[in-house]
Amino acid sequence: MPKFNKIQQLRVNPDRTATMTLYDLEGEPQLELAPATEANKPYFNALLKKQRKNIGRARARNFSAGMTKEARDNDRELYATHVARGWKRVKDDDGNDVSFTVENAQAFFEALPDHIFDEVRLFATDPHNFVSEGVDVEELSGNSQSD
Repeated sequence: MPKFNKIQQLRVNPDRTATMTLYDLEGEPQLELAPATEANKPYFNALLKKQRKNIGRARARNFSAGMTKEARDNDRELYATHVARGWKRVKDDDGNDVSFTVENAQAFFEALPDHIFDEVRLFATDPHNFVSEGVDVEELSGNSQSD
C-alpha cells in the first residue's frame, strides 16, 4: 500500500503562527497570527455561530454590501479573540508601544482601513502560511523547478 506522509505535511498546523508585517503603517507593525481556517477550531466555530443569521439571506440570494461589511466587522472581533496571538511595533497616536491584549487588538483592527484589514484576512486564511515549519510547500506540491 502506498504511503502519503509527505502530502500530510501540507496540512495546516493549528498551533503554528505566522508573522505578517504591515508595511503600509508607520513603524511597520508585525502581527503574530494563527490560521483563520477551519484548522483553528475556536475561530471557525465562532465564525459559524455569527454566520447563522445570514443563512436565510444566502439561500434567498439576498446579498448586499452590508453583508460584506458585517462579515468584515465580525472578523475584526473574531481575529482579536481567536487569530491574533501577539504583535511587535504597534504604537498609539502618541508613539507609545501598545501591549497586546484582546481589547487592544480589537481596537487596532477596528482602526485599520478596510483594505489593510482585508490584507490581514487574506494572510490569515492562506494555508501556506501555516504548514509545519521546515516543509517546502513548492517541493511537496511538485511545483519546484529543478536546475
